[in-house]
Amino acid sequence: MLQRMDPNRVNIESPETAATLPAEPFACPECGQMLAAACRVCVACKKPVDLARIASIPPTAQAETFEAPRALPIDPARFSWGIFFTVFFAYLFLASLSQSLMGFKGSTYTMGGFVLATSLWVFVDAREKGIRKPVGWAIACLLLWLVFFPWYVSRRRNPDAPCPMIEGESGPVARVIILFLILMTLVGAVMMISSGDFTLK
Repeated sequence: MLQRMDPNRVNIESPETAATLPAEPFACPECGQMLAAACRVCVACKKPVDLARIASIPPTAQAETFEAPRALPIDPARFSWGIFFTVFFAYLFLASLSQSLMGFKGSTYTMGGFVLATSLWVFVDAREKGIRKPVGWAIACLLLWLVFFPWYVSRRRNPDAPCPMIEGESGPVARVIILFLILMTLVGAVMMISSGDFTLK
């Protein structure tokens, strides 16, 4: 007496069938639903999986139907007014304290050294955290410290967040402006050093 066979059941032990068994998740050839490698009946359309059709689909086509979830876009780093005012008042306090102790010119040199030291820290910290264009951040802090140093302190909290203002590709006009500011800063520093009248009081 012959045993009745279920047409939806696949004989997994046969060599021909075993050769076509998928080893990775695949798309149902009928409806496109992603199925596990061990699945033989689609959970969506309830139709048996035709292993011959699965084997005939190129691996690249199957990979296209199973795309990894795309990462959500990260918001750009924003300017923090809270950090700005904190840094601003701290800077005013240090400038007033140094002026009362060393006079106007002594305070000028002291605060200039402070700006230079913190700008170098920005460069080192940006490199350690993997933030793009650490040199650009350091130069921006050196030229306009009260704006870009608080911005960097806020930006370093999320190293993965983009900051097009500094880390984007700059055009020729922006490069000319940056070079002009650098030149004026260097000229001012040379004139202060060459004056030779540095006094503490």
